[in-house]
Amino acid sequence: MNKDLYIAALDNINAGDGFKEKTAQAMREALSEKPKSKAAKIRVKKSFGIAGLLFAFLVMMIFVPPLINRDSHYCDQDCDECGFEVSPLMEYNYGYYERLSEDFLRRVGFAGKVTEDDLGEQIMVLSQNSIDLPDYFGYQVYEYKPVNSKALLVVDKNGEFELFGFCNFFAVENSGSNILEVYNIQSSADIDRIEVIWPYGKNARGQVQEDVLNIIRNKEFIDRFITNYREMTDVSDEYYQAISDRERAKDNIDDVFINGISHVWYLNRSRYLDIKLKNGLSLRLAFYPEIGPYLTGYTAAYRIGDDLYNELLQVSQ
Repeated sequence: MNKDLYIAALDNINAGDGFKEKTAQAMREALSEKPKSKAAKIRVKKSFGIAGLLFAFLVMMIFVPPLINRDSHYCDQDCDECGFEVSPLMEYNYGYYERLSEDFLRRVGFAGKVTEDDLGEQIMVLSQNSIDLPDYFGYQVYEYKPVNSKALLVVDKNGEFELFGFCNFFAVENSGSNILEVYNIQSSADIDRIEVIWPYGKNARGQVQEDVLNIIRNKEFIDRFITNYREMTDVSDEYYQAISDRERAKDNIDDVFINGISHVWYLNRSRYLDIKLKNGLSLRLAFYPEIGPYLTGYTAAYRIGDDLYNELLQVSQ
């Protein structure tokens, strides 16, 4: 990957200088050396996630799905008060899971309370090999039965239950087939709809908010989409090379103005694709037509076949 692209991206983040300095330092550390401990991994992951909210794909962390309907992903429980606060990160089956705070669950509309009846299959007991917090050692981890998948896990703290949400894999590829397996998506029968979203819409008060441009329920389209995604592998190097080639081909690619604010060129016509499951969970992928035939998500980039790419262009109008 082109590390300079990540660092240059910081110039486009609309945030205070202190935020930029902290994020830039964390990203430089992450790009220059492998973290030496779980604590370091958590720090890097959270820094990437916070920057990702403000700067879309170049930090590759806008891609892990919401519990109900979220503008980021499990690994970024952003709020004005949170700053760089780190949430506990658990490792299971080569994947990262982050504890979902009560504040986060409230803000995404999850008003329920996890009970013993919600506990599914027991999958492990926490130890120093799976979490860096000694206070959690010895607690049992279960599947969250209402969603019938490994996208949500429950830690039983002696009758006090905490939800952990899947972020991404760290030791195996974040391929389409691996992601779909986490969510137990077998076919289009598991999917209610796909929402095509413009990230920079406006509400009646002039505030920026996501705008749903299209709701797709066509079973044939969803079948084709899932079948294609299942075959996709991570082509991040190719993806970043495509960005680099595009920028070298034109010395000065003008920024685009969205809602009166300057943004980098590739955000023009950017779209989120929210795959809404019948069990209430949601996967989010991002689509940037200005770059080319790629989807991004789960710290990965996926190449789209020509037919699906043309279909996505049509449904994203």
